[in-house]
Amino acid sequence: MKRPERQGPPHDDQMAWPISQPPADEIGETEQEIVEPLAEAKPSLLSRIPHAILRPMQADPVLQELETGDEEEFETEELAEDAEEIEAEEHPSLFINPFQREVDPVFAYMVIIALSIGLSPIDASIRYVALWAALGGAGLVTYILGTSPRLSDTSVENLRAGLLFGFAIGIPFVILFGSALQTVSDRMFNERGVPANIMDTWVFMAVCFVMPAADSLFFRGAMQELRGPIVSGILGTIWSVILFFPHMELGNASGVASVMVIVFALLNFLYGYLRYRNGLAAAWIGQIVSGICLWFLPRLIF
Repeated sequence: MKRPERQGPPHDDQMAWPISQPPADEIGETEQEIVEPLAEAKPSLLSRIPHAILRPMQADPVLQELETGDEEEFETEELAEDAEEIEAEEHPSLFINPFQREVDPVFAYMVIIALSIGLSPIDASIRYVALWAALGGAGLVTYILGTSPRLSDTSVENLRAGLLFGFAIGIPFVILFGSALQTVSDRMFNERGVPANIMDTWVFMAVCFVMPAADSLFFRGAMQELRGPIVSGILGTIWSVILFFPHMELGNASGVASVMVIVFALLNFLYGYLRYRNGLAAAWIGQIVSGICLWFLPRLIF
């Protein structure tokens, strides 16, 4: 006698009907959709879930921010150092020790002006030597301390510009006002009882070596570097008037005195412009050439 067949759903191990399997790609996507929310909620479940996709551990945001800040600070310091080196190479005279800037040439200028007024009664040659030595010494001190621009920061073109500038200033004046310049030069430098050849030698040495060196180092070097070309030109004009007028005997010639003030102002501002445009060495050479043309050549020609 046959046992009747069992009715109802079969057991799991006796399932006979076919089960449709989804594609492998869909299985992977489904598992990933299930695993990711669980991993965010309970990371400890990752070890229990098969085929779990482990994500790399993220760094602590606080430590990461600190490391990023240190790197940015280091890069900023490097960029600042590079910028300072580049600016120092391009403009070496701008980078001066703050203690060096305390050497203000205006104080030295006031002292030398007072000395110039006090030495007015003595002979012209002795007075000029003493005052040019004081002025050149003050300019040399500022140059050594680094307040003045470097003479080495120049080029052949700048030196040529200074030479041409000096001739452009001096030659027209000699052609137009040669006789008047000869009279002015005599009043500026001559002393009674001194032979003419000795005075000519003295004038050449003064206008070629002593006066350009002192004026350039002090006014075009220290003063213009810290106070600008306008202030330097005004103070240089006052200096020329106080230096030369006591020996020129212009008390009864106010017109000549006014013209001389204009000439001194023009020369000082032109030298300052040359220093601004072509450097200290160019202004120095320009004053040498123009001084020879203005104050020495008329003594020989006229």
